[in-house]
Amino acid sequence: MNHEVGRIGFFYAVTQIHAGKGFDVGIVDQPIQREIHTRFPVINGVKGAIRNEISRLININYNDITQIFGTEFQDNEASEAGKVSFSEGKLAFYPVRSIDRGIVWITCPLILSRLKIAFDVVGLEEFKKLIEKINISYKEDYKALSTINDSKICLEEFEQDIKYSKDLMSFVNHLRNIFPDERLFERFSSNLVILSDKDFSYFVTNSTEVIARIRINPQKRTVDKGALWYEEYIPQDSVLFFISKLLVNNADYLLKKIDELNSKFLNIGGNASIGKGIVYISFLPFKGEDKNEK
Repeated sequence: MNHEVGRIGFFYAVTQIHAGKGFDVGIVDQPIQREIHTRFPVINGVKGAIRNEISRLININYNDITQIFGTEFQDNEASEAGKVSFSEGKLAFYPVRSIDRGIVWITCPLILSRLKIAFDVVGLEEFKKLIEKINISYKEDYKALSTINDSKICLEEFEQDIKYSKDLMSFVNHLRNIFPDERLFERFSSNLVILSDKDFSYFVTNSTEVIARIRINPQKRTVDKGALWYEEYIPQDSVLFFISKLLVNNADYLLKKIDELNSKFLNIGGNASIGKGIVYISFLPFKGEDKNEK
């Protein structure tokens, strides 16, 4: 009997996400978490965020929660690990401004390679092969592959040569259910560009949202002295992915409980009380399912 081993989950950012690393000494007082070697935004703590929200979103008993996530730490008591592992949230598609298209999503070969490996981890061979075809057709220092049927595109203040890719379009058509709205998916599917790793890194480093925050003195109704700071956010409409994987055999029922989170809205990261960190969680179709169904 073949047992399922995991899921590839996606977060679509309904509002900006602040997965912070604490205070810093730079211009931005509270920057977001980033990978040390690529500087790509990343969200650590996916497991904790899902655990915090799961009982609110689905009907689940305490025993299943502890089976999935493990027991909560208590002083002087041994804790037990969960039977499902959760990776960090990795960037998949990033939104940037475009003069001629309004909004364009970008990705890069490194991101696609990571997605291919993730699909391999959980046994989604069809998705893995789709990305392999894209990687074969992508040539470094050549026109960027795109779902846009045009020869050029403006990204921020830069003009980029592009080339329409049927392979990329085929892959995109399998991602319909990671978007909370059909119109959003249609916008995404006709406005995706694969940039070089270098160009992608530039945009995710320099095109995040930075928001000024203040604290008001309740008596004086003015800004408290020194209470002005700047926070960095992963922008709305970003798409991130993560892996959830069984650590034991014969525990497929735990993945079925995780499946019930599909198409739900949850909070991840900080500043939930001011409406930040709302994401739409979804999972790609699994083995044996119709990949083209909504």
